[in-house]
Amino acid sequence: MQPPDELLAMSLHRERGQMVVDDVRSLPTSPLIVAEGSVVRPADLRAGSLAAWLMPPAGTQPERLRTRDGDSVPLYELLAEVIAEEVAQAGANVIVASALPETVAALETVFAPRLARGPLARSVAERQALLRQANLDIVEQVRGYYARPWAVGDPEAVIRTFICECGATACESFVQTTVALAAAGPVIDPAHELAASAVAATAANVGGH
Repeated sequence: MQPPDELLAMSLHRERGQMVVDDVRSLPTSPLIVAEGSVVRPADLRAGSLAAWLMPPAGTQPERLRTRDGDSVPLYELLAEVIAEEVAQAGANVIVASALPETVAALETVFAPRLARGPLARSVAERQALLRQANLDIVEQVRGYYARPWAVGDPEAVIRTFICECGATACESFVQTTVALAAAGPVIDPAHELAASAVAATAANVGGH
């Protein structure tokens, strides 16, 4: 019910983007990491940075929001307008996200020059290390919230959705578990635990020889 300017200010849209970029710049340069998120703006990136913005086809966002949330959210619609305006003013790469195969192909075309240079996370261990870092970031976000004076509750008991850390290139699984368990060790989809153990055993045997 707030005016648009106040809604936008409360979203921290402009502040969060720079924080994300700062976090990414603090990471090692190898293996290659692709960061995504609607809070990253053209103004947050250095000149010449390789980036693309996925925009919904005209007029489709309200219906998508209603399908997902049961209602259209004014803030999300406002953010879409602001992001589209910022991207247009910057002359940045825009991909209209329609069918998934076409969207993936367009993204691959944009990022092909950088992907060709590598280095990429090619081994299971490298992929697992990146996935582990992503999950630990979620752990720290939850703990950081509950560290605030007004927060009530046990952060370790909070259940969140974490990405499976099995490291398989075809894995798209997510696991719901507590912050405590996610912090204690790798989060693995139960269906993938046997495969992950086999990979680890094989790596150990190769190392032994």
